[in-house]
Amino acid sequence: MRPPTASARVLLAGSLLLPLLAALLLGLFAWPAVNTGPHGLPVGAVLQGPLRERFPNFLERVRPGGFRVTLYPSETEARQALLKRRVYGVFLLDPGQPEGYRLYLASAASPAAAQILTQVAEQLARLLAPAGLSRPEVVDLVPARREDPRQAGLAASGLPLVLTGALGGGLLGFGLRGRGPRLLGALLFPLGTGLAVAGVLQGYGTLGGGYLADALTAALAAGAMQAFAGGLAARLGVRGLALGVGTFVLSNPLSGLNGAPELLPSPWGAVGQAFPLGAFGTLARAVAFFQGAGAEAALWTLVLWWAAGLALLWGGGACARS
Repeated sequence: MRPPTASARVLLAGSLLLPLLAALLLGLFAWPAVNTGPHGLPVGAVLQGPLRERFPNFLERVRPGGFRVTLYPSETEARQALLKRRVYGVFLLDPGQPEGYRLYLASAASPAAAQILTQVAEQLARLLAPAGLSRPEVVDLVPARREDPRQAGLAASGLPLVLTGALGGGLLGFGLRGRGPRLLGALLFPLGTGLAVAGVLQGYGTLGGGYLADALTAALAAGAMQAFAGGLAARLGVRGLALGVGTFVLSNPLSGLNGAPELLPSPWGAVGQAFPLGAFGTLARAVAFFQGAGAEAALWTLVLWWAAGLALLWGGGACARS
C-alpha cells in the first residue's frame, strides 16, 4: 500500500480541522450574544418605607441573579454614584409621592444596560402597582451621543484594532531591527493609529469629549496590542506573532465593547477586562463621557500590556521567521 502523499495529508487535515475550528470559533463568538443579560449588574436604589427590605427580592423575581443592589440614603448620593460609574442605574421609589417612581440612567456607560434597566423598571411598575406606583419617569443623566445611540461604532472597533495590532506587531518584530528603531516604532505606530481611530469614532458621533483625549485612549489600546504582538514576534518569530494576535482575537467576545462586562456571565466579563480590548472599551467611555471616572483599572491594564510588549521588544534579538 502506497503511503499518503503530502496533498492527501493536507486534504485530510483540512477536512477534519477546519470544521472543528469553525465550530469552536463560532461557539466562542456567538456565546456572548446568546447569553447577554444582566449578571450581577450593579444598580443603586433610594427607597422609602417597607420597600427598603422588599425591593431586592422584587428585582430577583424579575431577573434572578441579574442585579447587585446598593441602597443609598439620599437621591444626591445615588446620582453621584451613577456619575462616578459605580452603578449603571438608580431606582428612586417613594409610593407616598404622586411621582414617586424614577429611574436615573447614564446610557453612555452602556446603551445595552440602559435598555435592560428601562425594561426592568416597567416590569417593576406592573409588579408594584398595588403599592401605588405608576410608570417610571426615566431620566438619562449622561446620554450616549444621539448620532450613535447604541455606540455601534465602539462595538465595531474591536476587529480594526486587532488587525492593526497584527500589522503593527509584524512591522515591529520583522520589519525593524535593533532596540532603538523598534521602540520608536512602538510609540509612533500606535499614535497614528489612535489619531485615526478617534477621528472615525468622533466623525460617526460615537464618542464625545476632546479629540486628543479620545486619540490617546485609542493609542494606548493600539500600543498595547502592537507592542505585545511585536515583542512576541521578535522573540518567537511567526509563531509568536500568531500567539499574540490569536490572544487578542479570542478576547474580543469577552471585551464588553457592545454592552458591559456585567452583561456577560461571570467571571468572563471580568476576564475580558484584563485584556486590551475590554480595557479600551471601559477607558474610552470613561474619558469621552465621564471625565475619566472609573478609568483607573482599565488605564493600568493597557499600560501593563504595553510595558510587557516593550520589555519583549527590548530583549528581543534578531527576528526569527519561523
